[in-house]
Order: sequence, then structure tokens, then C-alpha cells
Amino acid sequence: MCTVLLADDNARDLEALQLVLEHEGYRVMTADNGCGALLAVQRERPDVVITDWNMPFMDGVELCFRMKRQPALALIPVMLVSASLPPGISAAPWTAFCRKPVAMRRLLELVGELVPPQPAKD
Repeated sequence: MCTVLLADDNARDLEALQLVLEHEGYRVMTADNGCGALLAVQRERPDVVITDWNMPFMDGVELCFRMKRQPALALIPVMLVSASLPPGISAAPWTAFCRKPVAMRRLLELVGELVPPQPAKD
């Protein structure tokens, strides 16, 4: 089972995404800020991270940069979501960007593209 970490300080957005992803069979972990998300990534090593850009304590962009600086986390794909346009960074540390409000069908497509194939279970 693939594990997705959702990081967003908006409880309604977090809950909606969690419900959709769990319905599709993903194991979902949540964090309400970037610091909590980084700790969860270090502890659990999810298959993919979906993070809001604007959050307290550490934003999603900083979360991406910190993950990229740690070899054990650098290859975990990250989808940055925001109501704003993507930040103008020449070498973006995230794998995909999606504007809010996120169309659930598009979100699921992107997660499917980002998650590595899972080994077959016997």
C-alpha cells in the first residue's frame, strides 16, 4: 500500500484530500505545518508528499528544500499545491505543482504518476 503524507494548515482541505486518497486505497498521514511534515517524512518515509505552500512554522517550499538536502529523503516526490502561482525558482525542489482548488481527478492522476510502482503481493 502506498503512503501519502498530506501537509496543510487548512483542516478542511486536509480532510477532503485525506478522504479522497483513502477511498482510492492510499495510506494517508497528515501534518498541519511544514515542521510536522518534515518530522513525519524523516520518521515514516512516505511514497509521496503533497504539501501546501503557505503554512506556519515552515512553508511547503522550505520543506521541499530541506528534503532535497537529506539524501534519504531527496528522491521522495513532492507535489506543491497553492492558490498562488508557483514560486519563480530556477531549480524547483518539488516534483509537481498544482493550483488550488485542486480538482480531485487531477490530484489522483498526479499522485499515480508520482508514486513508484509497488511490488506485487503474493
